[in-house]
Order: sequence, then C-alpha cells, then structure tokens
Amino acid sequence: MIICLALLATACKKDDDSDDSNDDTGSTTIDVSNAVGGLYFAAYLDGNAFSLLNGVDGYGNGTTQSGGGSVGDWEEIQGSIYGGLNSSVIAVVEILKYNDQPTFLGSSDYAAMWQVGDYNYGSSEDDNNGVSVDGVIITYVDADGVNWTTSKGTGDQSGSSFNISAAVDATDGVSQKVATGTFSCKLYDGDGNEIVVTNGSFKGRAATF
Repeated sequence: MIICLALLATACKKDDDSDDSNDDTGSTTIDVSNAVGGLYFAAYLDGNAFSLLNGVDGYGNGTTQSGGGSVGDWEEIQGSIYGGLNSSVIAVVEILKYNDQPTFLGSSDYAAMWQVGDYNYGSSEDDNNGVSVDGVIITYVDADGVNWTTSKGTGDQSGSSFNISAAVDATDGVSQKVATGTFSCKLYDGDGNEIVVTNGSFKGRAATF
C-alpha cells in the first residue's frame, strides 16, 4: 500500500466544550466559526459534540492519498484529513474508487472523485477481505489511538448518509478541490464496538495533484 500524506500545521481543535444541547437530534450547534479558511470536521459521536478546526492549537487540514494493486486492478483512495503533529486525534473523509482500466488514474481523475451528490459508504481491501467497494470511508482516531472507521467491523451502514454539497477548485496550491458536505454513519473498531455518528459536517481540502 502506497501512502502519501500532506498535512498543514495550521491547526484544528478537538472541541469538547461545544454546545451539545441538541445532542444527536436536530441541527448541529457545534461552533466552527474559529476555523481558519472555514475548514473543519464536526459531528456528534454517540451524542457527544466533537470537532476539529483548522487553524487552532497547531493542527490543520490537508489531503491524503493511498493506493495499491497493479494496472487494471488498482484501489485509489483520496481523502481530506484533519489532525496535528502533537495529538493522536485524527478525522479523515475519504473517497475510494476501484480502477479496473488498463491505465493508472491521474490528477484529473483524483479531482473528479469529488463531485456534488449523494454517496454510498465503501470499504477498502484491507478492511473487507481483499475486496474494494467504491464509496466513502470516514475514519476517526481517538485520544487513545484507537482507529474507528465505517469500513471495519460489520460495515453495516443502514440509515447512514453522505452528501457533498459543494466541490470547488482550490486556490492555495495545496489541493485541487475544497469539498463541503454532511454525513451520518456508524464507526467500528474491528473488536465489536460501535460509535454512532450524527449531524456530521465538514469542509476540507481534497484531491491531491
């Protein structure tokens, strides 16, 4: 598996003091107004408000890219990552595309993966017995370093949703796109444990060059 990570040290914040009076119902009340450039990840995790804000406390938002296989049998994953150098807490929104064509994907293909619309949840080869399933993967690494993802465990995403409402061309030279979206899902740790995610939203850099 080839992994390429670009992460700016311009800050995001784990927001445990957000107003979570709505818990997992109604519209989110998590304050993301301090996010530099408006880039953030916010959601309710089992009813508890959580957010990572770009530009706060030495954290930032950047892009991720991973892939594996061979020509005609390639798994491409493009992501937007929220995290920092001094914390294990990370959130990642990724889109997976399995490419069975006799050419590798290129820069324009990466950008085309981020389109306005509804998406199903997918699964990587690593989490699904070697079988790629096109779609979105959301990952959360908690303060204890436990990796939670939509791709692990049972993978059941009944009642979940994911929508990209905007995907505009980026102008800062860090990514090709800036994507904005909303989501709800279930995260699994692979050991039988589950986190229910509601009222999720994000805005982040997406699509590597």
